[in-house]
Amino acid sequence: GHLTDYRTGVAGSIATSTLASPESKTVAMIGTGVQARMQLFSLLKVMPNIQTLQVWGRSESGMAKYIKEVKELYPNLNVVACENAQVAVSNADIIYTVTYSEKPIIKADWIKKGAHITAVGACEPSMQELDPKILAMADIVCTDSIEACAKNGELHHALDMGYIEQDKVFELGEAI
Repeated sequence: GHLTDYRTGVAGSIATSTLASPESKTVAMIGTGVQARMQLFSLLKVMPNIQTLQVWGRSESGMAKYIKEVKELYPNLNVVACENAQVAVSNADIIYTVTYSEKPIIKADWIKKGAHITAVGACEPSMQELDPKILAMADIVCTDSIEACAKNGELHHALDMGYIEQDKVFELGEAI
């Protein structure tokens, strides 16, 4: 499990550093568990210009613990606790979703133009973190595996609801 956590964190940072603007300075982290730590740890290795981390989690105690750990590890990073997910993502250049949600947490009209989203948490058919309209409005939709994602999480829901066609999606290996 520990190796998988690191591998997922590295995959997220590869996707983000490949597809997000190198000028990105503000990151929103939706979720405060293990993957919130792994994604941030990996991201800051490949995108050192990040200045601000806006955090929202469903558990106040989990959010406080995460923020405390991040501030200790990265004292030069401006870390902001957000009152809700909308506040966290509304001005973010990069958005990470790392939850086990079964309903969308992030709405399409909250996302600023040009923002990059790395959606990690929705890994089962019933799970969903993003409004499927987000995939419809994206310039690029990239997955680790089209075959797997067409059956699980964000892509699965967007395909089923007709917001995107599978031939408009490509895999991370192609982007790299």
